[in-house]
Amino acid sequence: MSKYEPSDFLFCINNKECYRDGDRMVMLYPEGTKKSLVMLEATNQSLAEELGVAVPRITDVVMINSRWALVCEYVGNKLLSDYTRDYGWEESVLNKYVELELLVHGKKSTQLPKLRDIMQRQISDVRLDGTARYKLHTALDDLPKHNKICHGKMLPTCIIIADGGELYLTDWLYASQGNSSFDASYTYFTLLLDYGTEIAERYITAFCRRSDIARQYVERWMAIVAATMLAERGEEGQKILMKYIKQ
Repeated sequence: MSKYEPSDFLFCINNKECYRDGDRMVMLYPEGTKKSLVMLEATNQSLAEELGVAVPRITDVVMINSRWALVCEYVGNKLLSDYTRDYGWEESVLNKYVELELLVHGKKSTQLPKLRDIMQRQISDVRLDGTARYKLHTALDDLPKHNKICHGKMLPTCIIIADGGELYLTDWLYASQGNSSFDASYTYFTLLLDYGTEIAERYITAFCRRSDIARQYVERWMAIVAATMLAERGEEGQKILMKYIKQ
């Protein structure tokens, strides 16, 4: 029997149910989740913590009623996605979002897998014709190689807002080392499809201004990232993504 007895439901982060247990947060994975994936996420999040990124500190990895769980410090009871649903994308919140992303990109690690290798495999699996896939592979090869930490899926649904307004980043399974413009492109498309053009444009403007990265440089990643996001989206989202792939 586990010493943890999660009872107060907080929210879901990706496919993990999160509960409060006193000063701890218990993140329960779906039954049948592979141990290797749980350990990988725990390792990546611990690495981010060691590098000074704002993440809930992991204190234990356990099994509760046949389900794996990460036990972290409790930092807050609301996700950024919940906050923006209730109050909208205030300028201060958008700026904190960008600041958190830039904090991640300001770190480097050789311990994480290379983003370029991940993207090459994903492009190979995309349901596009051979000519389109070849163009995407070639475009990726032409982009500069970096070893900045990329979160991989920095969504409003995986960021916890603390009582004091600080943002904590979770869901580190997809972390890699690579070019930060990949993360910016993924965030742009997420905001575009989930919140609309106005929020996405405000985000990319803020990101480029605060990072001193030209928008044209980020846009070189957009067709590649859009292609790898196709499987995540429904018909309407795929239509929008295809417009960027064909550009």
